[in-house]
Amino acid sequence: MILNCVVIDDDPEALNQITSHIKRTPTLQLIGAYTSAREAVRDVRNGHVDVLYLAIQMPELSGIEFARLVPESCRLVFTTAYKEYAFDGIKAGAADYLLKPISFEDFQESYKRVRATFDEYQLQDPIERDRCLVAKVENKFVRIDLDDILYIESMNDYVRFHLTQGRKVTTFSNLKRLESRLPRQQFKRIHRSFIANLCRMDFHRSYAHLLWRDQHPYLRFLQGCRLPVHQLAFSLREGDSSRKAFLSERKNFFGRVNESCGAMIHEEFFVTETP
Repeated sequence: MILNCVVIDDDPEALNQITSHIKRTPTLQLIGAYTSAREAVRDVRNGHVDVLYLAIQMPELSGIEFARLVPESCRLVFTTAYKEYAFDGIKAGAADYLLKPISFEDFQESYKRVRATFDEYQLQDPIERDRCLVAKVENKFVRIDLDDILYIESMNDYVRFHLTQGRKVTTFSNLKRLESRLPRQQFKRIHRSFIANLCRMDFHRSYAHLLWRDQHPYLRFLQGCRLPVHQLAFSLREGDSSRKAFLSERKNFFGRVNESCGAMIHEEFFVTETP
């Protein structure tokens, strides 16, 4: 399990030192580094952060004050050049503290102690644990709830999340990487350019349109948009392009969606033969 972490320190040298240690630690992923605590407030509160390395003495907002804004699930590690401030950090709920300058050995020993505070459930994949993704958009991190996703579109080296209420988030990634991480019961690669949230489909209309008409079946969403579906999304046997095989696999597909998402799909919609 890889833990997401953020560093906040107004001293650029200390900031670079800690980020360097993080990059050398395989089970830590740096998702943000800030020299201003105020700039980091929104990203830390809205994004999923497992470990926060936080300087105590900062001009705009002290680490002790910032700690009150951090979600309880986040582990705090205070960093300071003054040993007398360490006790204040522990009183503020820190899991550990580090004295500057911070050697890689000291950093590793601290990280072992911090990681030990996570239980087995908390060390699960954040997608399964929190049902959200954290996407980097320009220089900020955006939390995306899985249930808000309608579909994900491939855009060369980027992907675009199409969300409820017409929102869109574009970030550097690819569909193959996302497909391997997203819950398979809910998300399906229906086309080389799209991953769909099956629980956001208009099931009855989609079923009607998934007839093999003009070789261009598609899915329709409750919000009105629709996406093309490649026949390979239905896992047909290689070389089996018969209409009967397509419709049979389509029935299995909707049955799996019905079971996963609790959709009300009635048996009379499962027609395997049409005139």
